[in-house]
Formats: sequence, structure tokens, C-alpha cells
Amino acid sequence: MATPLRRIGRLNEALEYCEEAMKMAQEAGDKPVQAKCLTCYADMHRSKKEAEKAYSRYEAALSIMSEIGDRQGQCLILSNMAKTLVLLKESQKVCDCQAIDVNQKALTIAIQIGNKLYQMRCHQRMEDHYRCLGDHEKAEEHQELAQRLKFEMELTCSICGTEFATTDVQLEVMPCSHIFHALCTPLLMTRGNSRKRYCPRCRSSVINRPTLV
Repeated sequence: MATPLRRIGRLNEALEYCEEAMKMAQEAGDKPVQAKCLTCYADMHRSKKEAEKAYSRYEAALSIMSEIGDRQGQCLILSNMAKTLVLLKESQKVCDCQAIDVNQKALTIAIQIGNKLYQMRCHQRMEDHYRCLGDHEKAEEHQELAQRLKFEMELTCSICGTEFATTDVQLEVMPCSHIFHALCTPLLMTRGNSRKRYCPRCRSSVINRPTLV
């Protein structure tokens, strides 16, 4: 509940649900849920431009994800840390070099687990950082790698038929790993008379709600 409430801007309600979930997770010793709650706390801080608080929460979540060996979780949190460093850079509290280092860590894990979407986004952010540093050769290298990944992933939404943007756009991943616009998937969930819903690309049955990325 906390995540969708945060996404629609109802932060106070999201905080209440997150606090309740964290309390239950601590009582049960459920570390994966604790890490997700910390990530949700951090996301809320980032939504409010409280970059330093957000970064601290992400670091705590990353520590748990590393402890339990959740590579996908580590990659997601490192990506969010990279976005937070952009806010810190705008307030001149960090430099591009630190942001590049975090992005490189996220990129390394994304390559190891085969997550091309996170790889592409890391390359896009690193392109921006290198341009700020005046290293156009490195920037163009990352731009080319991001474009190549975009081509490999066939980043066209099969629901609306339009191409995905090359910047950070809210997307959703189906259980079958196909990706669509977050705004388009509700149409998929309500399309047709049958209770069953299918991925437009591979026709796999969609049982669970897609995952936001």
C-alpha cells in the first residue's frame, strides 16, 4: 500500500503504512521486507527533495540486500542512490565522480544479472555525468551503449505502439519480463471480457500486477 500511495503523492498515508510494515517485519525478523520498507522511506524522502535523508536510507537498505544476497534489490537501490546523487550534485554537495562510481556499481550488478533495462539507464546517467565533466568521448561511448541496449530490448510499447523515451520514464515489467509504459498497463488489466489477461508480446498469462521500475 505504501508504494502506490507514495506514487500518487499521499505521502503521509504512505508513511503510516510503511511504518506499520516495518514494525511487523522487525518483529518477524523479515529482512527482505525491512529492506523494502527502508527503500520506500528513502523514496519518500527523495520525493520531498530530502536527498541526504534519502541517501542514508538507501545505504541501510543496500546493506540488508547485500547481506541476504538479493542482487536485483541491490541493483534497484544503487540506481535510486544514483538518482539521489543527482539531487545532491545540484546542491553542490557531491561531484559527478561520486555519482559515476555508484552508477558503475549498479551497472556491474545489472550486467551480472542480465538486466538490460537497468544497464541502459546506468549508461544514460553516466552519459550525462561525463558530459558535465567535459569528457565527450566517454559520454558518446555510454550514449552508444544505451542506444544499443534500447535496440536489443525492442523498446516499443505493444499496448500504445509508441517508442519508449531515452530518459528515465516510468515503466512496468510483466512477470514474463516484457516492458510497457506504466500508464498503459491499466488498459491491459481492463481489456476484454475474459478474466484472464495476456502479455501483448508473448501471450503469457498475466497473473500478478506488473513491477514498477
